[in-house]
Amino acid sequence: MFRILLILCAIVLILQSLPGCGENSDPAGSGDPATGQLTIYLTDAPAAAFDSVNIIFSEVSAHIDSQWVTVRSDSLLKVNLLDLSNGNTIVFGSAEVPAGKYTQIRIKIADAYVVVDGQS
Repeated sequence: MFRILLILCAIVLILQSLPGCGENSDPAGSGDPATGQLTIYLTDAPAAAFDSVNIIFSEVSAHIDSQWVTVRSDSLLKVNLLDLSNGNTIVFGSAEVPAGKYTQIRIKIADAYVVVDGQS
């Protein structure tokens, strides 16, 4: 009896896991299953010692296999990191990219400066 109960439990667990095993990587059906949407968000921790921490970003790229895929490069993005504390975030970059495992993110900075007591 115990063996039958164990087998039934195993069958139920297997059947419950099957819905997550489909081949459709695009459930909305709106795009190519060989691509996906990569969105990178930017946030920061609070820093009381500064008036502002300004970073001007020029490009964001992600690495897959042996190539870099550009996620953002259309224009410079100036961000005061202090505006991104306490859970505030911005979309740092977003692009449709080839599906796969991304292992690195490269961020190019055009300029950066810090303001402390009104002096940069």
